[in-house]
Formats: sequence, C-alpha cells, structure tokens
Amino acid sequence: MEDQIIDIEYEDGTVDLCKIISQHEDCYIVKSLVYDPDIYMYKFSHYTHQVPLESVSGFYDTTSLENTGQYIKVDSVHYKSIDDSDPEYEYDTGTSGSDSGSEISLYDEQDYEHE
Repeated sequence: MEDQIIDIEYEDGTVDLCKIISQHEDCYIVKSLVYDPDIYMYKFSHYTHQVPLESVSGFYDTTSLENTGQYIKVDSVHYKSIDDSDPEYEYDTGTSGSDSGSEISLYDEQDYEHE
C-alpha cells in the first residue's frame, strides 16, 4: 500500500491527491501533491501529515502519478497537469446570487440615438 496514489477528502469538502508513505492502525501518513506557481508544475510535498483511514475518498490502484491519467512526469520530481486549466483559478459556479438582474449598457445610448 506504500506509495499508492489516493484522494483524501477533508472535513471542509476539499480533496487532495496524495501518496501513501505508511499505514498505521487507524491512519495513513501521506504526502500531498502541491502546486508550485513559480514553475507552473506539481510535486509531492516534502512534508508528511496524518489522515484518518475513513478520509480516503478514492484509490487510484497505482503508485505512479502519471498512471492516473491526469499528470505527465517532467523530471524526477515535477509533474505537469494534462488539464490545461489554471489551478489557481476559482470557477464561478453562478450560485452566489449576486446578480442584480439589471441590464447595464456598455456604451452611452444617447450617442447612438437617431432623431
């Protein structure tokens, strides 16, 4: 089970892709896949953390990140995402309800009126 790639779902609903370092009776010691915005690539963190066994939301049945079909290995530690979207970009789901419904013109209508 060591080095297996897994998804961890935290209490706040966020999901991290991690690599299992070791397994204990009631938890895994894992390294998270982290994004380095300076080089636009991912790598596994140097830091480990403990997660409860029940927080695992998915097993990839592989020890190789590139076998998940989501990443390409660039060098010995760095990976590029196959998905070209910006990992820092937060998508607008349209559920905020902040749309006032008003129609705002982007030009001065008086300049285009014919008399």
